[in-house]
Amino acid sequence: MDLRALTGDEKEVFLKLQKEGPLTKKALLERFGYKPSTLNRILASLAGRGAIAATGQEESSGGRKPYLFDIKPHEKYVIGIDISRTYIYAAVCDLKMNVRASKMIYGLPLTGYTPQNAVNSVSEAIAGLLDSFSISAADILGAGVGMVGPVDRQTGTTGEVESFRYNNWSRVPLRDMLEKALGCTVYVDNGSCAAVLAEYLYGSGKSCKSISYFNCEVGIRSASVSSGVLIRGAKDVEDAFSHTTINSEGELCYCGRRGCVRCYASTPAISENVRRRISAGEASIISAPPEAINYRHILAAAGKGDAVASEELRRAGVLFGVGLANYVTLLDPEYVIIDGPLVLESGIFFDSAVRSAKENAYASSRVVFKKGGSFGYETIAVGAAAMYFEWYMGSPIVK
Repeated sequence: MDLRALTGDEKEVFLKLQKEGPLTKKALLERFGYKPSTLNRILASLAGRGAIAATGQEESSGGRKPYLFDIKPHEKYVIGIDISRTYIYAAVCDLKMNVRASKMIYGLPLTGYTPQNAVNSVSEAIAGLLDSFSISAADILGAGVGMVGPVDRQTGTTGEVESFRYNNWSRVPLRDMLEKALGCTVYVDNGSCAAVLAEYLYGSGKSCKSISYFNCEVGIRSASVSSGVLIRGAKDVEDAFSHTTINSEGELCYCGRRGCVRCYASTPAISENVRRRISAGEASIISAPPEAINYRHILAAAGKGDAVASEELRRAGVLFGVGLANYVTLLDPEYVIIDGPLVLESGIFFDSAVRSAKENAYASSRVVFKKGGSFGYETIAVGAAAMYFEWYMGSPIVK
């Protein structure tokens, strides 16, 4: 089945079924406005190519039950890879972007792993997943990578990635390295762009015209989709929101400016504030030495009611919400997804952020805020697979 050989009309029908199927002929006629004879020809051609099949009949109150048509999701698969600052997540998705097999690889790349180490680990993980689920390498269309940005999408090369520099992650030809290791075509993009695409096409934002996505961890990564257009950060930098100013006389950021959102609402900032308070003698149930405290200690302590941890998470959420209010005021999204460890592992940060955003944003009453993506920790990996598939099919949303 060569999906790239489909005609324009065939691609449209195939992609509609891929995202919303199974559907009846009536539903397809209403969507595309084809003549019945034209639709019949398209469906017959797709079926003849092995791209779709009749999957059953729709319930009917009377008369003949209409047939339902859908793609064959297990005919081909797409690999999705999420490269974060603290882990790599590899997934094998079917053509409806359901995860069929996955593996989390912890400790990369911050613990000294080079890009080649990471590529080797990904290659080994993918080979194991394919073998475990009896998926042939010939059935893989390709792989998408959602990477901590910036990245050069044309060459698949990493940019100057903060906190990766000392492990030689800057200016790495990641696409070429992965294509050699995996034996398939690879598409590399920012992880936040991949995540927002997953939510817009397959997740909780499917019914929305405009959605925004934020991932809160070491950095604050963001992207938006508006009316089918993927809105990227300046110069394809996915943490541009991180460096918007909320206090011009505030903390000094590594970027050289003061009062960036990242100075208050990132895991390093929260960890440093907790360390400072505990070092000053404030009581806390965190038993780790101050210099060893990280955000996981803080999230665990906050879950048990620790005052210092809870207060710093709350404060970070409030200040993140101030920056988010500015973003919402300018872009006016219908739907905002706040994701990442600070959100998935604690309600304090999310609740404080949403309350602050609503209080500070202009006309924010219509915005829906959602805690976490539809796919949990798989959001960026699923989005990376989806991004590769859209690129493979020639969709304008990734151009």
